[in-house]
Amino acid sequence: MKRSLLLLLGLTLLNGLTMAELSAAEPAYTARVIKVVDGDTLWVQKGKQTQRIRLAGIDAPELRQKYGEHARQSLSEMCLDQSAHIQPRTLGRRHPQPNLTLAAVRCHGQDVALSQLRHGMAWWSRQQARFQPAAEAQAFEIAESKAQFESLGLWGDESPLAPWEWRSQHPEATKAPVKPGKNAKIKGKVKKRLQP
Repeated sequence: MKRSLLLLLGLTLLNGLTMAELSAAEPAYTARVIKVVDGDTLWVQKGKQTQRIRLAGIDAPELRQKYGEHARQSLSEMCLDQSAHIQPRTLGRRHPQPNLTLAAVRCHGQDVALSQLRHGMAWWSRQQARFQPAAEAQAFEIAESKAQFESLGLWGDESPLAPWEWRSQHPEATKAPVKPGKNAKIKGKVKKRLQP
């Protein structure tokens, strides 16, 4: 009886915590970014181990989608061949895709997902907001709103299409880049401008 009560109490307490609070128990680590797949996915290497990382809290355009290549370029300039601080947000569970970890990533001390939002290179993933600390979710929402207001990156397009909508319309989606629209304002540290 006592054991059942303790189990029930433990489950009740566990249920009240958010994913972000629980994920703090997962060890953070430092690794080198060896490849940038797209605007929200990269590969890191620590020693001989490699891991594919999906940036927590954002969804960037697919490579074949408008601004997809810009988003990848932006992430590359922040992190490629750099040391990155990785904080998994998975609570020991793996992403449904093999060898993919959802994580907060910092390069040069900068939250790269937040930077992608600030430059208009991604959408804030409201589906993941419940897994973010409240202050982080608020910062992400503000960054996205400001980029929209200033028509930065993908927000310079007349009607930007969210990646999840694009994927549902293009289930065969491959990874060949598509050039962005004419009205794109690319602002920030993007060294090589891609021409429309």
